[in-house]
Amino acid sequence: MSIRRTRMPLTVLAALAAATAFATPAGATVYEQEISVHPYAQLAADGTITLSGSYKCSTASPSGAMQISATVVQEGTRLTTTAEESPVCDGTEREWRGTAGTPQSLGIPGGIHEGEALFEARLQEIGFSGASLLPSSVDAVAVDSRPGRVGG
Repeated sequence: MSIRRTRMPLTVLAALAAATAFATPAGATVYEQEISVHPYAQLAADGTITLSGSYKCSTASPSGAMQISATVVQEGTRLTTTAEESPVCDGTEREWRGTAGTPQSLGIPGGIHEGEALFEARLQEIGFSGASLLPSSVDAVAVDSRPGRVGG
């Protein structure tokens, strides 16, 4: 089977369009997103820990919402929390903070204590499909990870 010369450009264009459509995840955010986590965390007397940092995001995809997840890892204990407020995605750099109870705040021995730790922050897009209130996907659109210190 041969392709006429007049149809060749249309065939090439259609092939490129198909390749582009399959190379981009459905519902992916195309805007620049940024997040950072500070290299220190506050450990309160009651055992709660507060992580903080900054973020900047543009409009989320129409089918999703944004959230910030923060994690501290120390000597085999991993504790994750979310930011206290939902991200405002208008292209402005903003601060975030998240506070969580640690195992010791729940009366469980061990867990997070003063000292060296690893901190991670994720700016996540949560996708919803149809009329369901349950998320259909959670995608990290920006991540920052760094060593730091938990202090009192």
